[in-house]
Amino acid sequence: MRRTREVRHQRVKTWTRHVDIFTKDFLFVPVNQEAHWYLLVICFPGLEGVQHQDWGGPVAEHQGKGSTDKSKAKPSASTLRPPECSQAGCERGRVLKRSCILVMDSLRLSAHENACRLLREYLQVEWQVRRGRARLFTPDTVCSAVCRLPLQDNSSDCGLYLLQYAESFLQNPVVHFDLPVRLEGWFPRQQIRSKRDQIRSLVLDLREEQSHPGPRIDQTRPDQ
Repeated sequence: MRRTREVRHQRVKTWTRHVDIFTKDFLFVPVNQEAHWYLLVICFPGLEGVQHQDWGGPVAEHQGKGSTDKSKAKPSASTLRPPECSQAGCERGRVLKRSCILVMDSLRLSAHENACRLLREYLQVEWQVRRGRARLFTPDTVCSAVCRLPLQDNSSDCGLYLLQYAESFLQNPVVHFDLPVRLEGWFPRQQIRSKRDQIRSLVLDLREEQSHPGPRIDQTRPDQ
């Protein structure tokens, strides 16, 4: 088992040779399993044990990272109330942080534990390489939990939901990690319905930019 774990790590070790992943709060891992996409979010991989921190109250989604002025917050266009565990909805005085793997699956039909196990094994070897000491990454120390989320109502939108989960997490991240994480009101379903059009527009804009780069600077001297 140990040899297999290290062999797998050897294949991908160059991916993070210039980045210490244990200094990051979140790592996003898209997974395709049996033609179905879902998202795994590794939370606080460098944190050992559970921590409780003071929390100053909800922060509007549109505000900058360092902004705390709630009086300037504009009302959201959505009628959905932000999840109570999220940055925009948490009203607790203290929040809980833990190293864990959040499973974001729009069908909730897949078996996720094998993918979570592979990630724990990778983290364990990477920790040994980065920190020079052993640390066990087990289901007890880095638990996995299936989030309660907006779910797809068809058999074709799993990739769109994966993208929306990642986007919503960046816009309104989870701050209180009392499992299971409840995110049912994270975003309205209408956002998914318009996602393909948004992606199409983005691709066309990028193509246009590449086909017609910005104006060239005329370096010839003007007539005098």
